[in-house]
Amino acid sequence: MFFNKSQAASDNRLRDRLIIFDSKQQTCEIIPVEAVNEEVVRTEDRTIPRADVTLKLSKQGRVFVLHAPSEYIEHTQHLAKVERNAIIRQIAQYKKPLEETKTDWVKYGLLAALALVSIIAAAT
Repeated sequence: MFFNKSQAASDNRLRDRLIIFDSKQQTCEIIPVEAVNEEVVRTEDRTIPRADVTLKLSKQGRVFVLHAPSEYIEHTQHLAKVERNAIIRQIAQYKKPLEETKTDWVKYGLLAALALVSIIAAAT
C-alpha cells in the first residue's frame, strides 16, 4: 500500500527474457537475460548466438525466442561454461604491466639540495 519511489521505479523497469522452446521434448523455459550484444544473448548458464533467436517486444521488456532441439540447448550451456572458464583463465594469468623505470630526477635533485642545505646549516 505504501511504496517507496525507488521500489516503484525498480518494479517498472524493463526486463529482457529468453524463452527456449525445446522442439524435441515439447517443453518451454523462460530465463532472465544477463547481457545482450550484437553477437550473443547471455543468461546465467547459456550463451546463444543472436542470429538463432527472434526478438519480440512485450510491455515488460524484450523477449528473445529460441526454437531448438535438446542437443542445441545443451551446446549453448557448454558454450557458456567454456566462455566462463576462458575468462577465469585470463584473470588467473594476468600479469601486471611493468611500471615505468624512468628516474624522477626532480625528486633526487630536491633530496640532494636538502642534504646540501642540511650540511651547510650544520657547519655554521
